[in-house]
Amino acid sequence: MNVDLKVDGLFLLVGGIAAVGTYGVLSGKLGKMLNKVNPASSDNLAYQGAASLGDAVGIPDTDSRGVYLDDYIFAAIDQVNPFNESDAYSDYVIWGKPL
Repeated sequence: MNVDLKVDGLFLLVGGIAAVGTYGVLSGKLGKMLNKVNPASSDNLAYQGAASLGDAVGIPDTDSRGVYLDDYIFAAIDQVNPFNESDAYSDYVIWGKPL
């Protein structure tokens, strides 16, 4: 019986995901790790990246209304997203319309 093992990109991707998942389970940090890719979490990489961008150029984290910098970025995306059901919050963030 001859087994031919081909190491390609998919093999490495699956192996990497398995390694990260195993580390998360064994270290008890799986919840924190999943929050980094959870789109509903404020700890995800996109929100942290937007906040870091503001820090890098010297923009404060919040404005006078308490709106975070990353909310401006995602509100702008919501304004042009045809699948967005409600633009109420993005209208508040960008245009100042009351909620």
